[in-house]
Amino acid sequence: MATAANNKDEIDNFFDVPEKVVEETKETPAKKASKAPKKDVTPSNELVKAPQKLGGKSLKTMDATMGGSKRHRKVLRDNIEGVTKPAIRRLARRAGVKRIAGNVYDKSRTVLKNFITMIIRDAVVYTEHSRLKTITARHIIESLRRNGSTIYGFGLTS
Repeated sequence: MATAANNKDEIDNFFDVPEKVVEETKETPAKKASKAPKKDVTPSNELVKAPQKLGGKSLKTMDATMGGSKRHRKVLRDNIEGVTKPAIRRLARRAGVKRIAGNVYDKSRTVLKNFITMIIRDAVVYTEHSRLKTITARHIIESLRRNGSTIYGFGLTS
């Protein structure tokens, strides 16, 4: 009976039920001595209670920093390094190049990144103008046309 009352007391303290009276049980001195002292809770590791219904999910607790911990956060690197040396070599072969100097790979990545940045920037402007949240093929084609690289074969005429 004593453990059930203690568990109920802990639950009431956790959810901060206002003005709820919990029955106190009588404990013998031996039981009081056997209890381990409670840990001091510092503000840095204190848990903050979330509302009972959080997006349809049950009770959640968040870190005191408000925002909680994320599951897996990817480390963002320079994604242009995903354009590998063999990929650049294949593009050069298609263009008819026989030999490639060592510094060409970094230069071609820089040029490609600048080109894609310009295209995406213009496509975002087209998307915002049409009050959409998704960039469509139409926006990319229009931004390519604006930058001087007309592309055909998508069935979009204007």
